[in-house]
Parts: sequence; C-alpha cells; structure tokens
Amino acid sequence: MNFITENQIEYQAFFTFWHKEEAEIVVRFDAEHHFTEEEKQEVFQQVATKIEWLEQHKEAVLEFLLKNEEVRELFEEAQEEREEEGEQAVSDEQFCEAVYLHNLYCEVGKEIACTFDIDTAPDYFLGHLVNIKLDDSYHLSLETISG
Repeated sequence: MNFITENQIEYQAFFTFWHKEEAEIVVRFDAEHHFTEEEKQEVFQQVATKIEWLEQHKEAVLEFLLKNEEVRELFEEAQEEREEEGEQAVSDEQFCEAVYLHNLYCEVGKEIACTFDIDTAPDYFLGHLVNIKLDDSYHLSLETISG
C-alpha cells in the first residue's frame, strides 16, 4: 500500500475493504514529535496489520454492530421510518450485506489510535456514520455516531 503526503504529517492511501467501496486511510503524525523515516515505516507496518485484521474480521465488526445498543437503536429507528413509508423491514442479513467501511483514521503520537467509520448502502443509519475504535488488542468500541 502506498501512502502519499503533501506535508509529511498526514499520509493518505486507499483500500477496498470486504470487496465493497474504496475507503480512505489517513495516518496523521503528531506535528510536535519528529518521526524518522524508519519510525514512519514502522507505523505504516502497524497500520497495515490493522487493515489486514479488519479485512479478515468483517464478521467481528458485523457482530459488534448488531450487538451494540446505540447502533441497534439507530437501525431500529431507520426500520420504523422504512415501515412508515410503506417499505419492507430489513433483516439482519440484509443489513450486514449493506455494511461497508467508509474510512480508517490513525492518529500517531506516543501510541497509535485508530478509528474507522462504518456506513451502509442503502442507508440504514439515517445519514449517520458509526465511528468505532480499534485498539492494539483488536477490541472494538463505539466512539460516536456522527452526521
């Protein structure tokens, strides 16, 4: 994966997760800390490992989405709107098929903090993105629902 930059602080690349949409990947280095090229390459390797994990663990992400109370409430609200408009309810399976990874953002300081946004097509999040943190032990936690 090739990261490009214009300012040596923020690097971007693109990756297609789960055979779906192309996602932007951003790695942003703390401007107050000088990173050597070797340190940056090590960070890119760690980010690549997280990308690989996400690519191979779609089911874990889907399970997290289906079990998270806030995400579930948002999905159910979207379901109610669909039914009010005369559309058929969406099954969990249809929901899972609609999920895609929108972007991955890694903030690099003393540690690497990575979050990613999840979206659906068609939109089952009422115009929102679900932002999830991926920690160093590969545990998922909800950061926020934005939009």
